[in-house]
Amino acid sequence: MNLIDQLAEILGFHSSYTGAFGDQVFAKDQAKRALLEAMGYKLDDELLIKSIEQLKNRQWVNILPVVHIAKLEEQQHTIKISLPKSEVELLHWNVVLEINDKSANKIDSKIKGSVNVSDMQIIAETIIGETHYCQYDLVLPTLEQGYHQLNVIYGDIKASCPLIYAPRTCYSPQEASMNKVWGYTAQLYSLTSKTNWGIGDFTDLKTLVDKSSDQQAATIGLNPLHPLYQKNPAHRSPYSPSSRCFLNHLYIDVTKAPNFDH
Repeated sequence: MNLIDQLAEILGFHSSYTGAFGDQVFAKDQAKRALLEAMGYKLDDELLIKSIEQLKNRQWVNILPVVHIAKLEEQQHTIKISLPKSEVELLHWNVVLEINDKSANKIDSKIKGSVNVSDMQIIAETIIGETHYCQYDLVLPTLEQGYHQLNVIYGDIKASCPLIYAPRTCYSPQEASMNKVWGYTAQLYSLTSKTNWGIGDFTDLKTLVDKSSDQQAATIGLNPLHPLYQKNPAHRSPYSPSSRCFLNHLYIDVTKAPNFDH
């Protein structure tokens, strides 16, 4: 595997996909290069090797992961942290709460603590360059459901990451029925008005939202609004979009476009 392919794989690029007509489409080297350059990577061999090594080592050189999700039902919550070997003994941590938790300090809505690193069990270790890194499981407090922020300080090193406490499953029908809400379901293209050009558009959607709000509706259920297949117009189902990154331009209210009156 060449360096371009190695870097693309580490970053999560898909090497192929199934096209609209069922054909297997393989990513071209030119496309990979263009995407990597757009992401800021330099593509000469020396810098490619450096980027690959940095990405492979990020789980060691970064104290915390990008984000951590804790399941509320678990008896004990831990997060994997990576620390360089040093003479520093104490690891200080605090959790900034999204909402006030009963066990939190009511003054600053934080839970604080510290742990002696020598008392923690090493679960993995490696040497990168001249630095010895060790991974540990840091025990987290039991928190209420929410999006919190974990901050750690180890000597001169500081790190933070979002700490999400979430239930293992969605609400059951019994739980959901305790707080009933109502709303409308609508296929946007089926809305009619005196101004649209044959199908419902985004202005019609805004009108529906405003009227529903006046009636104290809580939700509006819409059909998918993603673009369809321009090269295959017969495949017109909104539930099979060509992309989930963009909106279907057919829903634009053309009369609201800049300079339409001119």
